[in-house]
Amino acid sequence: MATHFRVAAALALSALFITACAHSSNTVPAVQTGSPQSTIATNAAGGTFVRFPLPESNDYSNDLANGPYSTLWMTVLPGGTSVIQFLKSSGAVRQYFYPMQETVGAYSLISTANAVFGIVEENFRTADLIRITSTGAISTVKRSFVSESGYFSNLVVGPDGRVWFAACFPFNGSVNANCAGGSRLVSISPSGVWGPSASLDSFKALQITPGPGGNLYLSGIQGPNFNTTSVWVVSANGTILHKYPLANTTHSPAGIVTGSDHNLWITEPALNKIARMTPAGVVTQFNIPTANSGLARITYGADGALWFTESLANKIGRITTSGVITAHAIPPIPGELPSPEGIVVCSTAACPPHGGVWFTETGFIGKFIAP
Repeated sequence: MATHFRVAAALALSALFITACAHSSNTVPAVQTGSPQSTIATNAAGGTFVRFPLPESNDYSNDLANGPYSTLWMTVLPGGTSVIQFLKSSGAVRQYFYPMQETVGAYSLISTANAVFGIVEENFRTADLIRITSTGAISTVKRSFVSESGYFSNLVVGPDGRVWFAACFPFNGSVNANCAGGSRLVSISPSGVWGPSASLDSFKALQITPGPGGNLYLSGIQGPNFNTTSVWVVSANGTILHKYPLANTTHSPAGIVTGSDHNLWITEPALNKIARMTPAGVVTQFNIPTANSGLARITYGADGALWFTESLANKIGRITTSGVITAHAIPPIPGELPSPEGIVVCSTAACPPHGGVWFTETGFIGKFIAP
């Protein structure tokens, strides 16, 4: 998820990559498809939706990132491990496949100034950290760290310009399928050099965002049965500063982002609520009007509000920093349930006059232009 802090950090990143730091490198030809714009529809709330088809009608993505040169990047499932580059101006799509044995899929990714870092998984156990350039050159930065059946957080660009993520990550190279040694928060420079890290013990950070004070904010679960939800605050040098409990337990947060009010905003799908947490750990919760909405990801908007996806209700939601919620129903496709998931900000230039959002759904990339 993008934040104000990520944008500033991304501009400062170097475009250089030291090949010696990678385990392997190859260039994968892109599969390019024309993406004619689908029907433009205006919903009852006055917003305008635009759809662009993905290469396959059953493609779906659970992560999305703004990239350099007016592009979007996303992971795509099923059909092998691949990432898609989408040109905002034309809707053209380029798909890059990563060669793996017994591929499961590509998951989280984040764009830096001139490259994309991503996590790809195989065997439901191990995963690789990769770097892909805009020309399709793929480098394996770290091979076969343990994902424990899909456990790793999203990737973020921290206030220090480094890429950060959390996983079951033994540094001795041994495979630890049960994650018995605990999880770690790790960082890497754009050139592939490992930096500060932090042991998270039994805490599993599911979502991360850069936040106030130049720190990282991690939402996740812990406890004997992972039945306690909290937000940890970690400095850019890897020091754990605070551990704040959320108001309720026995649920997993789906997204976290820093808002224009410098508070943390967290989606809680099991509770059908969005939580606002101050940097001091004070939590306020807001109920989603749609029951069982399937809250997913959340991002900040160009209008200063927060935007989020309701995957089960097939809606795009907007919440102001004071907690006022508006939902926009995505126009249905006959016989399809698009299920929006990933979401990032759409600038006022791309979504005039007040900005909007890009989002992923089954078979399509969507753009919502706010009324």
